[in-house]
Amino acid sequence: MVNASNSAGSRSFAAPVIHPYSNEVLYELLGKRPSSSKDLTEDRTRYFHKYLSDLAAATIVVEYDYVDGDYLDDYASYYVKCFSDYGRRCQRLHFFSAGFTEPEFLNAVRDPASPLLETLYESYLGFLVVRPLPEATIGRTVLKAYKDDDRRRFPCVRKYRVNLFGLEFTLDSLAYQEQDEVLAACATVSLWCSFSKTTELFGSASPTPAEITNSATNVIYFSRSTPSAGLKVQQMCSAIRHVGLEPEVLPIKQETPLASLVYSYVKMGLPTILGVEIEGRGPHAITVAGYSMRGDISQEERMALPARHLVAEQTLPTVARSIDRFYCHDDQIGPFSRIWIKSPTQEKYPLEFEGSWRDASTETPLRMRPLVAIIPVYNKIRINFLDVHKWLMRIHLVFRHLLDERFDLEWKLYLTTSNGYKAKLRRAQEIDRDFAVKICLNPHPRFLWRALLKSNGNPLVEFLIDATGIAAAVPMYQAIWFDEFIRTRLNELLLQDGLSDSAKMALRYRLWESMVKCSEHQLVTLNSGDFNK
Repeated sequence: MVNASNSAGSRSFAAPVIHPYSNEVLYELLGKRPSSSKDLTEDRTRYFHKYLSDLAAATIVVEYDYVDGDYLDDYASYYVKCFSDYGRRCQRLHFFSAGFTEPEFLNAVRDPASPLLETLYESYLGFLVVRPLPEATIGRTVLKAYKDDDRRRFPCVRKYRVNLFGLEFTLDSLAYQEQDEVLAACATVSLWCSFSKTTELFGSASPTPAEITNSATNVIYFSRSTPSAGLKVQQMCSAIRHVGLEPEVLPIKQETPLASLVYSYVKMGLPTILGVEIEGRGPHAITVAGYSMRGDISQEERMALPARHLVAEQTLPTVARSIDRFYCHDDQIGPFSRIWIKSPTQEKYPLEFEGSWRDASTETPLRMRPLVAIIPVYNKIRINFLDVHKWLMRIHLVFRHLLDERFDLEWKLYLTTSNGYKAKLRRAQEIDRDFAVKICLNPHPRFLWRALLKSNGNPLVEFLIDATGIAAAVPMYQAIWFDEFIRTRLNELLLQDGLSDSAKMALRYRLWESMVKCSEHQLVTLNSGDFNK
């Protein structure tokens, strides 16, 4: 039995306590009791137990008397002024996949030559902060993300360094915490999770939940800032601007290719905040950090995907047609929680989701209906997904006219940086070295959109689009051709006297002009290899 009340105040020193991992130990350390209750708190604890079990957790090291910066700011902003004494110190639970005893661990801390050290470094799974609150005890949490495999991808993780009694661990994850319904409603926590990554991407600030709530409520709104009842979209935008970024707000409509939209930003590593309506519960905010893609699937298999998902994505067929779920930080569920793409039950939505939200009495999954996507972007990223998607739909019609139905065309569209693009170019052995050097030496915008067109799995062409440019100018500045025959055919089509007027009308003049310029670029390679993965 774990003595959950054992705190630093009742100990002569804050030595760690080691526990073999189990469901019962986790519940008691979180101040919970396993029961048949179906409330969200119990669901959250059950989720953590399942997540840690999937990571093969074997040992818990309890770090007492821990000062957590995020909670300390919340404490100073609100709890310190309460009549009840909630406490300012936390406990931090560290999880390992290896088993060891307390004497063995203390010896590893004491002896730099301990044989256990390598095992500790290799088996570290992350930590969970336990706040001294009656509810919402799960504070800042950094747990190892699931491994990338043939299906799952987690581009939004970052590297964290964790110091435990002088031992320094590293792991890839994205910080999470549950809302306390005082200073951090779901929208605040979703922003906080996203800012944990944007500080690495853009060098922007990473404020605490209390700071986010205060900056968000500078917008005039008829409600008090604390206790927080939740943030409106305008307030979330205010919080994003406060950290030096710009909010890209994209309302979700029936025709919105939502899977492609989310993929195009998350692929870069930019967490996307989704505002959803949970059936019977109301509005909610979650942060998308990863996705699962079914790989190369046949046309027959695609037809088995949710019908409206196909309709929205078929306007411009993209790799996002193969996405069957997203992985989200949901403050009411847990980190990297799955949401499955489902056919909509209401016509006004392009698709719907099902995740871990359940009806309290029947355990039936509740539908999550998308309302808005909010992306905190650097202010120089001026061309958004919908701008590029609009151009590619017109370009796609040209290629569709050029190629018959035997060619199954599919686009891969996502935002990236010039440094990331050049690094991938240099690593690609299949790309001609002279061409790679030429591209690397040429100037590129700091942020760009990559739009790769494949036919039956084989690359045809990739367009590079300046994400810092002017939308009206259609800043498509480079084409990389993988098929000389297609390049020549396109160039002839665009410049042919009998078709140039109709092509200009279909593409609009600026886009037609960019296409002509790009169709004159020379062939690079016939094999894209890892360059386009």
